[in-house]
Amino acid sequence: MTIKYLQIYLHNTTYWEEMIIAQGIVKKNPQYSSVALFEILFPTKDHEDFMEWRHHRNFKQWENEIYSMDDDVFEYFWPMIAKLLLDYQN
Repeated sequence: MTIKYLQIYLHNTTYWEEMIIAQGIVKKNPQYSSVALFEILFPTKDHEDFMEWRHHRNFKQWENEIYSMDDDVFEYFWPMIAKLLLDYQN
């Protein structure tokens, strides 16, 4: 299990909540779990995959899952958060 995102999250003094809000990566944003976003990020996935992905994003919290998810799984369910973490690592 790789944990680069967890390490960045724990060892960075960035105020993640503020950064996420500034980037518009919030559940109330219509693009947060939209089919258009999913199709851009995962063009080979089907509608069933989208429904699972959307359900996961709407009912789970990345702040909890970062502690237990492998990096590949974290990137799949939380791609914008993963990119933000990489962009702001020390």
